[in-house]
Amino acid sequence: MKVRFIYFGIVLMTLVSCFEIENVPSVQQKIEVEVDDVQSTKTRALLLDNKDDIINQGEFALNAYLKSGGEYFTNTWVYYFKPDDGAARWRFRDQVNPNNLINFYWPNDNKLNFLAYIPRELSNLNESACSVTNLTYVASSGVQFTAAMPAVIEDKTEAEREAENSKSEFVYATRLDQGKNDGSVKLRFVHPFAAIKFRLQQSHRDLTINNISLHGLNTSGNFSSNEDTYARYNNGANPDQDYITVDNWTLTGTPGDFKINLSKSVPYDVNYQSQIGGPYVVIPQQLNSGSKDVKISVNYTWNHETVTSPQISISTSNVPSWLPGKIYTYILDLGDNKEEILFRVVVEEWDKGEDDDYENNYDVK
Repeated sequence: MKVRFIYFGIVLMTLVSCFEIENVPSVQQKIEVEVDDVQSTKTRALLLDNKDDIINQGEFALNAYLKSGGEYFTNTWVYYFKPDDGAARWRFRDQVNPNNLINFYWPNDNKLNFLAYIPRELSNLNESACSVTNLTYVASSGVQFTAAMPAVIEDKTEAEREAENSKSEFVYATRLDQGKNDGSVKLRFVHPFAAIKFRLQQSHRDLTINNISLHGLNTSGNFSSNEDTYARYNNGANPDQDYITVDNWTLTGTPGDFKINLSKSVPYDVNYQSQIGGPYVVIPQQLNSGSKDVKISVNYTWNHETVTSPQISISTSNVPSWLPGKIYTYILDLGDNKEEILFRVVVEEWDKGEDDDYENNYDVK
């Protein structure tokens, strides 16, 4: 009886200590995943700039689709595993028991399409970001999802600002027509959204900026792309792949307003040349096309009077649209210490290597 009990205990310990699950025969080749980079070295948007930023996130979701269009696996947890005695690499985690690592294997025809995204749970996107729903891959039309901007953002205090800057943003990566003969599945994440921020050029002293509103922009839309946004590494063809264009978006709904509540006073809460608010995520779009004209207005209080400024177009010949992965700074000139507010806006495009004193400012008025 003791011998049987000891034998049973050994078997039980072996099962409990099993860390890696094999879900198909090991004679098939494992699917290995690498993160190559984030978009391009020529753009910058919010939190995730490069491969190390993805590693610091520690995880992302990955879907795989058969060439026939059916699902192979979905919403699988890809985790940056750092073993004590080996090289760190991306591994699959069991969704039921996250303490277990699992393996996936190439199907019989050795070909799959892949779609990865951050955050792993899209419901974790916050009120400052464009919400993302219905994310999927369709064999006939590629990547698809629906996006919607919030109508109002509260950004009144430094605590809110810090919280704003620490929140998640949505990025995704595709690897289309990937076969096991290509080796690891190399993913390059891209930013499908643009971002804007606001800075104060000058203002009357003791003026309070109550809110900034953008009018007539598309606040919801559908994204679809049959393009392979991963930069293929055959002979260095198009190695930077620094784009998904505005043309990828099919915008729906009527143009709406985007309001940012600030309630910041000069010079107590914000001073000249300092950042007022942002960055805020916006849907890529043309700023002035056809009957559409995106405009900005500022509600402020000065000399005991609350005023809403005129609506001024923000489109320029140099910055006619918001492009994915780009961040744009709108600089407010709200007066020059005379007895009237001289309202104007200049816009600058932030490129990697430039600072906030970007020389080529364009007067919108």
